[in-house]
Amino acid sequence: MAVVALALLMSIPGVCYAGPSVQDISTLPGSGWYTDAPFPMQGIPEQAVKSELAYLSQNQALANTPINVCLYDQQVYRISEGCKVPYGGTSFDGNIYIFAGYWQSDSVSSAIVHEIGHLVRHLYVTDDEMQTYMNLRGVKNTTLMDGVTSLWEELFAEDFRTLFGDQHAQVPQYDFYNTIAKPDQQDKDFIIQCIEEKTGGGNNPVTPAVGTPAGLL
Repeated sequence: MAVVALALLMSIPGVCYAGPSVQDISTLPGSGWYTDAPFPMQGIPEQAVKSELAYLSQNQALANTPINVCLYDQQVYRISEGCKVPYGGTSFDGNIYIFAGYWQSDSVSSAIVHEIGHLVRHLYVTDDEMQTYMNLRGVKNTTLMDGVTSLWEELFAEDFRTLFGDQHAQVPQYDFYNTIAKPDQQDKDFIIQCIEEKTGGGNNPVTPAVGTPAGLL
């Protein structure tokens, strides 16, 4: 399986890239991953990934944030209620994995920033701060959307994508904003504050803790 480590493709200040050498699907976090999904497969627009990461690296709040990105050339799925459900990507322990699928340049940019939102949440935003953030957003429902996925976690990742991604990262991963207002500058300032409190304004590199929960598209 071909894996592209972006660390070898880019050398720019800001966000750190150190793509892990992932050889097969068995190295993915969690269990129940499969690769023989009978769906049409489209390669990942690598240039779109590189461009989005370059854009994010210019944000001082994300300086020294360790983000490892790997691109898989196979489609990946899990079984849910007896059905094969294809996944666009997952994030775990500072690593982001993007799988082949129905990608266009803008949709893969959105997936990347959404997954980085999950990493930012678990690196920099405590549970108490998450509660405060959701109060700011006017969201009290902590529903598990499918019995597993937390509404709060996915909404935070979507807010991050909306607030921090460029114009190519504005393809929704969920339809939250049909019923919840889009995030605003106050919400962005709160996230930046959480990051800077943990990093000394971006001057102290942070290493992801082992066991950081996965955020799944």
